[in-house]
Amino acid sequence: SASVYALLLGPRKSTGAHIEFGIALGAKVPLIVLIGRPDENQLFYCHPSITIVPNVKAFMQLIDKGRS
Repeated sequence: SASVYALLLGPRKSTGAHIEFGIALGAKVPLIVLIGRPDENQLFYCHPSITIVPNVKAFMQLIDKGRS
């Protein structure tokens, strides 16, 4: 089982990563992170289990903070 799921958002439309995203939500992965600027039309990005960070550097800082 995973302890972190990260989805790197970009200009491409769904590539199957959203299936994994749904699985992570259903499996109650403790930390689910969206990296980048989410599309406002994606309602499930507002799920209370989701953490949104602006870039990979912020994601790495979040992970490092969790280790200490």
